Formats: sequence, structure tokens, C-alpha cells
Amino acid sequence: MACQLALAALTASVYRGGMNEGESQSIRTRLRRVILPQTHMGWVALFLVVAFLAIFQISQMIAAGGDATPWLAFFVVPMAVSGLGGGIAAAVAIARRGERGALVLVPLLFALVIVLFVVGELTTQH
Repeated sequence: MACQLALAALTASVYRGGMNEGESQSIRTRLRRVILPQTHMGWVALFLVVAFLAIFQISQMIAAGGDATPWLAFFVVPMAVSGLGGGIAAAVAIARRGERGALVLVPLLFALVIVLFVVGELTTQH
């Protein structure tokens, strides 16, 4: 109950500014605009990151099953393509389409980690 009251007070104080008297938007609608992607490219970027995570999870389950090293090579390329593709799609969505959804930053982070991993693998001795 106290949590609901605090959320209501926060909602009233933060989201009251900038609205006309006749307008009213729920907190859910405003959060949806801030968090979720608003463009098609933003949704494509999120889909590619979800595909990356699904392929990664499948490869981890196969690796946990035993000696499956040859099979893991089949998962590396699709993971890299979906991760980097998601990052590129997110960059296009932000730069060209004016995407403002916060979740579109997630594919950029995944792409950055993939690029840093590849650069680290290529530049360090094992």
C-alpha cells in the first residue's frame, strides 16, 4: 500500500509538468514511450538481440551435455551476426530514425561487447 502511494506521488510530481489541463496519460503509456522502441528498426535490433541470447543459450546447453566442441563452431557465426546486426540496426534506428526507446541501447551494448571480444581474441597471444 505504501509502495502504491509513493508511486502515485512520484507519478503526479514527475509527469504533471508539460501536460495541458485537458490531457491525461497514464504512467504505463508514458513509460511505454520512454522504454519501448518506437521505430521498426528499433524492434529489429531487439529481435536480433533476443536471437543472439537464444542461440547463446542453446550453445551453452549443448556444451554442458559433454564433448560437443565441433558442434559449438556452428553457433559462433550466427551469434556474431545476430549480435553485430542488432548493434548496427540499433545505431541506424538512433541516428537515422530518431529512436528514443531505452531498450534500443541494449543491442548497442551487445555489439560493443562482441567487438571487444573479437579484438581481444585477435590481439592477444594464447
